[in-house]
Amino acid sequence: LYVLQSRPVTTLVAPAEDAAAPAEYNRTMFIELFPEPLTPIFLSAIQPMLAGMLAFFFESLSLKPPEEMEAVGVFYNQVYFNRNYIAAALEPLPQWVREQMVEQVVNPFTRYEEGPRGGLNLAYLRVAAQFIRFMLTFPNQLPHEVARYQAEVAEVAAQPVDTISDEEIAAHINHLVFGAASRLLNYNFFTISLCNRAYQMLGTLLEPYFEESTQELRVKLISGVTGNATMETNKALWDLGQKAKSSPEVSDLLRRYDEREVIAHLEETPDGRAFLKELDQFLSEYGHREIRMDILYPTWVEDPAPVLSFVRGYLDTGEAHSPHRQQERLVKERQELMEVVRSRLAQDLRGRFLIWPIFRWALRQTQIHTRERDTMHFELTRMFPPFRRLLLELGRRWAERGLIAQRDDVFFLGLDELPDLARSPRPLHEVITERRSEFEANKGRAWPDIIRGDEELSAEGREPAVVSEGQIGGLGASPGVATGVARVIR
Repeated sequence: LYVLQSRPVTTLVAPAEDAAAPAEYNRTMFIELFPEPLTPIFLSAIQPMLAGMLAFFFESLSLKPPEEMEAVGVFYNQVYFNRNYIAAALEPLPQWVREQMVEQVVNPFTRYEEGPRGGLNLAYLRVAAQFIRFMLTFPNQLPHEVARYQAEVAEVAAQPVDTISDEEIAAHINHLVFGAASRLLNYNFFTISLCNRAYQMLGTLLEPYFEESTQELRVKLISGVTGNATMETNKALWDLGQKAKSSPEVSDLLRRYDEREVIAHLEETPDGRAFLKELDQFLSEYGHREIRMDILYPTWVEDPAPVLSFVRGYLDTGEAHSPHRQQERLVKERQELMEVVRSRLAQDLRGRFLIWPIFRWALRQTQIHTRERDTMHFELTRMFPPFRRLLLELGRRWAERGLIAQRDDVFFLGLDELPDLARSPRPLHEVITERRSEFEANKGRAWPDIIRGDEELSAEGREPAVVSEGQIGGLGASPGVATGVARVIR
């Protein structure tokens, strides 16, 4: 399967801030993360978690977010940032800073032009100081936060769900989501913002020397960073594939049977059982990963079909495509490019003694915070298996009692409804039928990127382009040029 991922790189310019202006909701940050409608149970978790993340971000910058205004809205089973909330929180900053930061918070992945520089004030200096403090201290703080989070997730995962009460299950879910996971998610926006700022700084430093090749250059300079959780997952998948490949018997079974049937056949042979032990080991470390970002869908540890599909794909893949070799190539290329940059900057005194030290510092910060961001995203999905296990246990119990029609109906409730339903059971068939219908209807519609009052808009650059016969149109995900076989999946 060949997949192209892309995200919009600009957003529509908002009208001037006005107290009477309609609220503007924007989902450009979430287009790639949530490409499908979200279930009510997941929305009831992610909406307050994202609102808490924004409030934590602003309060940590010594700013006061508006308490009377909604931070995150829900439309069409999707989450949207409230631009007015963000603008109000940033009100104390100078106008040129505020306008730029509003766009960066609404969509941290946007490309933006440096605004006109104006006066500074105390609020700006406080914000700058807090950013610097976080940049310098968080790399040492993150391992402690992750360890604490992992311990809390493990504690919830160890609960004997067969024997604890409905109310206890609801309480464990509440702690898992709004305690453990929310506390870690709060730091997410800082890491995204710092990645973006350091990345922009790299471009500013390099552009006078490399001009149009700057974008491609800085992408390569942060590629192949060691310790990246996604790269480590890819390596482990590759290694699992090589173990399958080393056994003709296992390879043959993986080719002959689909993912739903092959495990039973693997259990019948010594090599197959040995491979399944390796699979279990892989799932113990990476099984919390998911294909789609919603608690509705099983994780790899529940349904290893995606993992087995990846392994089958590696059976006919040569060593040249190994993620181990890929990382080695990226590291080597990055080292060579560092020499190119150093040589180019050394051609003048300003580049040698001023730009080069700043560039090395900015590059290191970009690499550090890019790795941190990937680690946090990897860890946040760790709560999915116990979260699903607890929800499905409630769904099983309530379906048996006739409160809901089937176990999966629990995904169409809200987290705030679980404690009340645990205390005072009552049928919810009509509510769930209505929510299921809305969820299915929203699967078939195109969601607006921006909702401004009664207007529903697409982000700039996302309007359908006119494509001639034989051409493919779309937004590029990365700079640069690659040559290879392309397959069009219709």
